[in-house]
Amino acid sequence: MQIGIRTIILFILGVIGTLALIYNYGYSVPDLVEIRYGLPLTWGANILNTIAGPTDKWRVDPIILAIDAAFWFTALIAASAILNYRRGKPKGSRKEQLDSSRAQK
Repeated sequence: MQIGIRTIILFILGVIGTLALIYNYGYSVPDLVEIRYGLPLTWGANILNTIAGPTDKWRVDPIILAIDAAFWFTALIAASAILNYRRGKPKGSRKEQLDSSRAQK
């Protein structure tokens, strides 16, 4: 079985998009400690500590999650369209082919 470069590029972009959706990073200020999820948009946060004391509260915004997922799916579709366009495009353009045929005559 032979896997083409197009398949590898789309697979890598899909993995990057999935990892970006579940990416988390800590946010800490003196009265708040939380873990935020999502890249490039933050769609969720797990609040661990507040000024009142320890807590375990989740804040999830499904609309931002949908926008974030749509961003990565759009990137995947755009990459696929670009790769399909490049695969169908001939090595030389039409103008170059005409110029070379005229030069041979």
